[in-house]
Amino acid sequence: MSDPAVRLNLHARLLRANSLREVDELDEEFDDRFGEPPEELLILLRLTLQIAAGRLGLVKLDEGPKALAVTLTTKTPAKAIGALSKRPTLFNRGTV
Repeated sequence: MSDPAVRLNLHARLLRANSLREVDELDEEFDDRFGEPPEELLILLRLTLQIAAGRLGLVKLDEGPKALAVTLTTKTPAKAIGALSKRPTLFNRGTV
């Protein structure tokens, strides 16, 4: 994307995204508008996810073919654990 104003606008929208759904919608918009994303955008998306995960006290995300494994710490806020616990299909407490 050659227009700096468009690029900055999209980066700002990505950083303001408050949910995975918003990030997914932006990802779809990027695909629709620009085709296959460049490696730089994929790195930015990954970094945004890492920052968001870190703010929630998530230290590791592992992707498998059917699930996402999340590693928490003792410093993970109760609010984050509560949000994950509300979706039992997404959360399975294990020992680490």
